[in-house]
Amino acid sequence: MHLKKDPFTTARTWYVTLGRGMTLPWEVHSMVEEGYVMEGDYTLAECLPGRTVIGDYAPGGHFWRPSGIPHGGPESGPREAVVWLQRSTVALDVTFYGECAGGRALAPVTADAGRQP
Repeated sequence: MHLKKDPFTTARTWYVTLGRGMTLPWEVHSMVEEGYVMEGDYTLAECLPGRTVIGDYAPGGHFWRPSGIPHGGPESGPREAVVWLQRSTVALDVTFYGECAGGRALAPVTADAGRQP
């Protein structure tokens, strides 16, 4: 649910609700992203050079992530339903990936990845 969308800068603030057990592929954004856990618990992986860092977020938990950092993936997800308040200084873009190693996202996921020829 969007709370604010600035028509000139495209900055936005919004809520994201994720259900228990939901999984997402690795994702990368070309801009800074910030998030606060309003309720629930979430485990989030960030794929960094040399190692993957996994953090647990509870209500009041916060992240500020620079652009280009792969995050999410199979080690991430809500332990119960979670509500995030998120912000970006411009409209958020996302590219999904199937793998991540050494700080690099690999194997882009396309919209037609699951289709049969």
